Amino acid sequence: MNILDPSLDQLMSKVESKYALVVAAARRGRQITEGRDKVVEGAGPKPVTQALKEIADGFVRVVEAPPARENYMPEA
Repeated sequence: MNILDPSLDQLMSKVESKYALVVAAARRGRQITEGRDKVVEGAGPKPVTQALKEIADGFVRVVEAPPARENYMPEA
């Protein structure tokens, strides 16, 4: 694995925005650090590198939450 693997183009085909990619990779990297099982073996020594490889390979799916509604008041 080199610095360009997975490529940004490959990763962006899996997500809607770079922000979503960064958040997903950070969250998955934290899970790996805390002991959750790795899905792809040998992707790299660092958890975020592992997470990016899992996202690129389609083992981790990034789903964005719907936007919050402004001025939302629940009905009584």
